Amino acid sequence: MLLTGFMTWTWGEDGALGPQMYSWYHILWLIVMFALIVGAVIYGKKNKNPKVVDRNILIISIVLIISEILKQLMYHVGYYGYLRIDVLPFSLCSIPMYAGLVGSLVKNEKIKNACYGFLAFFGIVGGLGSMFYPVTLETSLVYTSIQTMFWHTSLVVIAIYLIVTKEFGKSFKKEIIPAFIVFVCCSLIAVGLNELSYHAYLEPRQTPVCKVDRAPGSYQYYKYGFQTDNKFNFIGENDGKLELVDNYQDGINVVITYPEGSDYSTYLLSFEDSDGENKYIELSDSKEVVLVDAPTKEWEFAWIESDRALFAMNISGESYCLELKDNQLKVTSTKEHNENVSWIDFIDGSVLSEGDSANFFFISNHCPTPIPVLNLIQPVVPYPLFCLIYIGGFLAISSGIWGLTYGIQKLIPNKETI
Repeated sequence: MLLTGFMTWTWGEDGALGPQMYSWYHILWLIVMFALIVGAVIYGKKNKNPKVVDRNILIISIVLIISEILKQLMYHVGYYGYLRIDVLPFSLCSIPMYAGLVGSLVKNEKIKNACYGFLAFFGIVGGLGSMFYPVTLETSLVYTSIQTMFWHTSLVVIAIYLIVTKEFGKSFKKEIIPAFIVFVCCSLIAVGLNELSYHAYLEPRQTPVCKVDRAPGSYQYYKYGFQTDNKFNFIGENDGKLELVDNYQDGINVVITYPEGSDYSTYLLSFEDSDGENKYIELSDSKEVVLVDAPTKEWEFAWIESDRALFAMNISGESYCLELKDNQLKVTSTKEHNENVSWIDFIDGSVLSEGDSANFFFISNHCPTPIPVLNLIQPVVPYPLFCLIYIGGFLAISSGIWGLTYGIQKLIPNKETI
């Protein structure tokens, strides 16, 4: 019970979104990361014994694996209660725990060198990228906020430690090429897992093209409606009015936006109507559901359960919300509200959280990548070309890091350098 309680522990009583990028929490972790980097350099210079290096990498890998197991339990068991394929551990930043485990235990020096090279020059890209632009930091779950910062801090520290102890930066052919082979193999595995998980898990549930807005301050959900007697009633739109419909309408994906300056306890609900115009869902002073071109009021409250939501709006000093009553969309006082008739997010008969997506390694053709720059390229190029750009881009960045290491070696030839 204690473990489950910790897994479902949120930052606020209202399930607030949690710490933001470059908040005090984020900055604190950046300070910790730089302090550990200094420690790794000092410690690594003093002891480069291969057995000690293997032992330390093994210990760190085991710690990472334990933290990941706890995260998986939290998502699949403790919080959501069902399989979340989008958090299965085979993303770019998850691979280092496998590479570290293999590299520290394998006796073959070529394999060991390839794994350690991957950790040093490719792992550090994911680590630094997520530390300076942590898209996964903004979460209501405290454990996830801790685990993501600990994880990516560890990736950076491991990379620096290996660069120092293995004295990388001498041979591009022997250091980057083997590491790149590891990266390509993992990328191909990820593409295969994306397709397998999509066709085996998501496609049978009639999921449309995944649309998740990961920009700070907003999230895009698939579809809202109500469930009664095993029947799903979708939220739809007809001639400028919100209504219940039997079938999913393309384009009516409700977007939850946090107003500028909000403390994440108020929301705006909007979507594109059948004419392609952006409309906001509000309640009028006469307690009717209306669609407006620009928001004038804000919704309050949030989730009752992981897939069920209650949004309320203040009308003349009292809170009212939407619910399903006698198979009709009604506005009722929150004092009389029935939790069993709250909004629910789903797709054509199957409850589906907004996070479900086949997007390992962020290179799926079914869901957009949240990685800056790449998310601009993905929609305008064919998927095979996007994969090549993705792989080539990481090779270029990792090669640049190797080049920096090589340059330091040349600048200070008589001293041990990172």
